[in-house]
Amino acid sequence: MDEIAEAAGPNVKIIEDACQAHGASYKGEKCGAFGDVGCFSFYPTKNMTVGGDGGMITTNDERLANELRKLRDCGRVSRYEHDVFGFTSRLNTANAAFGRVQLRHLDEWNERRRSIARRYAGNLKDVDSIVLPPMGMKDIEPVFHLFAIRCDDRDALARHLGENGIDTAVHYPIPIHMQAAYRNAYEYKGGEFPISEQLSKQMLSLPMFPEMTNEQVDRVCQAINEHYA
Repeated sequence: MDEIAEAAGPNVKIIEDACQAHGASYKGEKCGAFGDVGCFSFYPTKNMTVGGDGGMITTNDERLANELRKLRDCGRVSRYEHDVFGFTSRLNTANAAFGRVQLRHLDEWNERRRSIARRYAGNLKDVDSIVLPPMGMKDIEPVFHLFAIRCDDRDALARHLGENGIDTAVHYPIPIHMQAAYRNAYEYKGGEFPISEQLSKQMLSLPMFPEMTNEQVDRVCQAINEHYA
């Protein structure tokens, strides 16, 4: 974020994608507070949710906050007046109440995710065939929405884990520039962003959720060690 802010300078607005970083912090400041605008997702798979689709925008710009409130409510300035084209993006009160209860548990759940991540890292540190994700440091406190490893035989490892009753996921199998919409719009053929293309073939997300037990973590690690033994 320091590098992005320096590159942006005073005249370029920063919109921060914090959709998977609920509660994460950098240099003591929470994600979603670095840019002019921060965006969070409350989709059911996120670290906290609202019992359905939902999201939140954070900003300390009062004028912008008022404009965003208007845009989410059909561009409405009063009950029957609209002065801009807006959207129907209101979060209903039941979903909002669900999210407020989840928010009370977010710190506790995030700490459990960090504990699971440390256990994964400790059990897998000697497996030379995989690359572990960054574990944070003094200025960085991650919340491990995912625990994604890198390996050259990703699909074979996923099959082995699946055969042992362990679900995994790939985030994400198709790089953005290779999606059909972008290929059609910009005529990408592949090779334009080789690092993204390589990572899309290597990344594998291991099970990660606050209710996961230490025994379940150990079972995943044992299966990975068996695969590479």
